[in-house]
Amino acid sequence: MARATRLTNSMRDSITKMLVDHAFLKKSEEQLVAECDFAQEVYDDYASKKVTFDGAKIPLASALAKLPIGWVYADGDIKVQIAGDTVTLYSKSGLTSPWGSSHPILGDALLKDRTEWAFPPGQGYSTVAVFDHGSDVAKCYEKLTRSREDLSKKISDARISARATLNIATSIQNLVDMWPECATFANRFLTKEKVSEIALPTLRREELNATLELPVEEKS
Repeated sequence: MARATRLTNSMRDSITKMLVDHAFLKKSEEQLVAECDFAQEVYDDYASKKVTFDGAKIPLASALAKLPIGWVYADGDIKVQIAGDTVTLYSKSGLTSPWGSSHPILGDALLKDRTEWAFPPGQGYSTVAVFDHGSDVAKCYEKLTRSREDLSKKISDARISARATLNIATSIQNLVDMWPECATFANRFLTKEKVSEIALPTLRREELNATLELPVEEKS
C-alpha cells in the first residue's frame, strides 16, 4: 500500500489561498478598478472647476499646468464630503487606504498604473468638494461600498468554509477522496506517481463547489 502524503497546516493554508484566489481574485481586481475609476472621476470633477488665473476663468487643471515646477502639490488621495460624511478616496487603491494592516480585497491592493493627483499650493488635506445625498457621486459611492462589503464577506465565508473542510482531511489523498473537485490544487503537492494512485469517489459538496467555482476546467 502506497504511503500517504501528510496534509500539513502549511499545505492547508496554501490550498485555501489557491481555492479562494481561484474564485475571487478576478472579482477583487474588477472591484478595485471600479473604485479607482470612481476616485478618478471625483478628482476630474474637482479639477474641472473654473478658477481665475491671470484674469481669465479656466479649469483648475489648466491653471495647475501653468504653475512653475515645484508649486503644485501632488498627492495620491483626495478628501471630499459625500452625503454628509467626510470620505478619502485614493488614486491607486480606491475606497481603502493602501497602508492599512490588512486589505479586504485579494491580490495587489494598488493599481500601479494610476498616478498621483495635482492640487494647488497650500491645498493640504482639506475637503475640496461636497456631494449631496441624492447626487450621482453619492449613489455610485454607496453602490461601490455595498459591493466591496459583499465581496469581502463572501471571501471571508469561503475561506472559513474551505479551511474547515481541509482541517478534516489528514493527507492529500484523503482530501482528494473526500473532495475531488479540489484535486487540481491539492495534487500540486504530490508527485505524478502519487497522483495516479488516487481514486475520486463522489460526495455531497455542491454548495462549497459553487462558492469556489469548482471544478476547474482544464485548458486543452
